[in-house]
Amino acid sequence: MEKAFKQAKNNQLLVIQHLLLGINAHINLDLGIAAAEVSEPGKINRIENDFNQINQVLSSLVEEVQGNLSSIWPFLQKILSLSGKIDNFVIDFSMKLARDGAWKFATDIANHDRLEWPEQISIRDQKVAKIEQIIIRPRKWIQFIIWIIRLSEKGTVAEKIEKLTR
Repeated sequence: MEKAFKQAKNNQLLVIQHLLLGINAHINLDLGIAAAEVSEPGKINRIENDFNQINQVLSSLVEEVQGNLSSIWPFLQKILSLSGKIDNFVIDFSMKLARDGAWKFATDIANHDRLEWPEQISIRDQKVAKIEQIIIRPRKWIQFIIWIIRLSEKGTVAEKIEKLTR
């Protein structure tokens, strides 16, 4: 997760890459730890319904986030209109997969003695770091898409953040 924070000053990354780094660190590492920490020892299943209901909340925010991203990358709106609702399905599916992985991680560490948590968290952090590398240094065809996005993404990082907070 430390790598995600170090990338915050990397101006070579697109806003979407920064968002994905934060989402990756949060869902794939922090969320499982938090769920395990708030559960009673040996009773993590008691919070599973609440955990899963958050998926519905996140799903309801997808279009709003897409609209905000379109304000800094106008071409995104064109892509979204061409894709119909497929993009929402893909995002929801991906979010569910990530959150399912977070739940599995939460139950795994919750079933370990707390003294073993640091080792389990370190192992998970290494896996999350591999995903970070894919986001930071994607394959060639993704790099081409990033190049296209960069051509149409306007403004400084501060200006982009300002647009996203409106």
